[in-house]
Amino acid sequence: MGSWIGIPVASRPPGLPPTLGVPYERMSVFSAESTLKRVRTDLERARKKQADEEKRASAASKAAGEKRKSAARSSSDSSRRNYEREADRKEDEATRARTAAATASGKVADAQKKVHEAEIALEKARAAERKKVEDKAERERKKREDDERQARGRAERAARDAARERARKDAARDAQLGSLDFGLASVASDVAATRAVVDARPWENVPERITVLILTAEPSGETRLRIDRELREIQEQVRSSELRDSIVFEYRHAARLGDLIQHLNETEPDVIHFSGHGSSNGLALHAEDDTTKELSNQQLEQVLGVAPKPLKLVVFNSCNSAEQARVAVRHAAAAIGTQASIGDEVARVFAGQLYNSLGFGRSLGLALRQALLYVEMQLDYTSGEPTLVLADGVDADELIIVDPKTKAA
Repeated sequence: MGSWIGIPVASRPPGLPPTLGVPYERMSVFSAESTLKRVRTDLERARKKQADEEKRASAASKAAGEKRKSAARSSSDSSRRNYEREADRKEDEATRARTAAATASGKVADAQKKVHEAEIALEKARAAERKKVEDKAERERKKREDDERQARGRAERAARDAARERARKDAARDAQLGSLDFGLASVASDVAATRAVVDARPWENVPERITVLILTAEPSGETRLRIDRELREIQEQVRSSELRDSIVFEYRHAARLGDLIQHLNETEPDVIHFSGHGSSNGLALHAEDDTTKELSNQQLEQVLGVAPKPLKLVVFNSCNSAEQARVAVRHAAAAIGTQASIGDEVARVFAGQLYNSLGFGRSLGLALRQALLYVEMQLDYTSGEPTLVLADGVDADELIIVDPKTKAA
């Protein structure tokens, strides 16, 4: 129900004028202007009525005084009585006029109050009209952006499909050359496929700068992790990359379920990175008292489904998170999870090298292979079995996360 002007003061929200009989949020500018014009006319009438009655009271009072003087000067009793009666009549007339003037004064005060209320109502109506126009413009802007993004996506898919078809035809043609043995035909096919990737230029619609939202969680009662070392490793590795200025990190620590949508809206990420505890059933986030609150896989899908824009990658640097990766690709181009428990050192080294490779404009497929190799070379052991999951129709070696065009800038 709207907040009506004119309802009892006790039930009105604070700050609203007491009586016009129209709900602010339902008044059009035209209606508010008409109301203001009407109550201003009422005010002028009340002021004129008050002035006229005060003038009549003054004249009658003056006339009564003159009659009293005439009665005092008269030597005839009859004339004196006539003057006195006329003076009484004029005083009665003055009293009635003063009463009418007082009534008109009250109406002036009421009318002034209504004018003030009507002015407030008009300003609110104008503000509501301005907001309606601004909201409409914002909706149209977002729709244009969505249409453009969808058009770019269709163009990317069409370019990739065309490139693959050309590659297939090139490979088939080369295979038909009788003088080439199977090995040479295989090489020709690889060359054609590489040419297709280059022709498709999958990085053409990659943004020049991406935002990575890093969510961390270490609820009370869980095993202590060295997430700070992982984040430091990522920062140092990205600073060493060629396209370091193209990656912006947004950190949200001690993540809670109720804050996730706020974090998405604040950062509008292209990539989401989670570091913390997990299981095949969900991720361990913080409750209000810092104990563990599980984000189930169903809730994870719902949260990713309301991201402000399409996600390129979701990384779960947590134990047994392959199931979360499979859930994530329903709303992202790719996701990385683990098949088993992952050690702190492996998680740290893996994450650092992954973002370093992406920071050189490498494809996600190549970045993952480099990160896995780097773990083995640095630690002489590995754990967790980091695994890449892709959405339908996505090729890891064609998926570019950071725009390599900025190298020349």
